[in-house]
Amino acid sequence: MAEKRALSRHQFAESGFDTSGYAFNEIPGLHTAIIDCKRWGKHKLVTYFTFDDGRKVVAPTWPNSNYLGLAELPIGSKVELDFQHTRTGKLNLKGVTVIHIPVQQAGQEMLIG
Repeated sequence: MAEKRALSRHQFAESGFDTSGYAFNEIPGLHTAIIDCKRWGKHKLVTYFTFDDGRKVVAPTWPNSNYLGLAELPIGSKVELDFQHTRTGKLNLKGVTVIHIPVQQAGQEMLIG
């Protein structure tokens, strides 16, 4: 069975995923992280990450950017995230580079990348 791109709001609520430790990123630049969870919001994809330095970060992406490719990546993928300031001064996720993608095969996890 193929993995879902992200959880619906109802599935996310039922999943019990604990969002209490997650916050928006406040440091611009490149950050390496693991995808912890993804859910659909109203007109956006909301992705939860754990950065290599241990910070837990939540970041929205929108369809006009094709969700920066995050919708297609499985949970557990290691990525490099590029956070940049917008013209209005907000810090947004502007780019995603894949480092490793975990692949489930016969009950075993393998890394590709």
